[in-house]
Amino acid sequence: MHTGYWVAPAPATALQAQSGRDQNSLEADAVFENPAEGDYRVRDNSPALRLGFRNFPMDQFGVQSPKLKAMALKPALPSLGGPPPATLDSSRDARTASWLGALVRNVVGLGEVSAGGLPGEIGVLVLDVPPRSRAEAAGLRKGDVILKINGQDTEKLADLLRLGAEAEGAAKLTIFRQQRDVVLDFDGPVW
Repeated sequence: MHTGYWVAPAPATALQAQSGRDQNSLEADAVFENPAEGDYRVRDNSPALRLGFRNFPMDQFGVQSPKLKAMALKPALPSLGGPPPATLDSSRDARTASWLGALVRNVVGLGEVSAGGLPGEIGVLVLDVPPRSRAEAAGLRKGDVILKINGQDTEKLADLLRLGAEAEGAAKLTIFRQQRDVVLDFDGPVW
């Protein structure tokens, strides 16, 4: 439900804290036309328009064939102010840590699972890889998901930190990149 009045955008501090990204993101009431019915166009007084957003027709995507529309189920739309959608709901810890100089955290939520093409809520997401860091030397890239060290699962950040500390010398990192497993051979210690 919209407030009906314009609210000045404010820094998206919760998103910034959760993801370690979104440093330039803003948040405000979008002032949607009718979100309960799936009309996510914004009204003329929306702050989104001041930020450059442009409405697009809400009836020109999704199922278009009349025959298929008759068979399609109507999706359950999340209510504003209600519980978060299942794609954002997760019991996994979203805190970040530094590992080999990279910023990493658990894969969190079905949205990240889907975006990465992962089989489930597993692995450690690489959020940032600074130039000349040990992570860059290991071949890691932003967006990689670390799945294993020396064949042992890194299902969560605690596993990565523990297995990295136990590894001696060279290590094989199994990562998920562009929806396939990639093995990186790292010559230095991974703690």
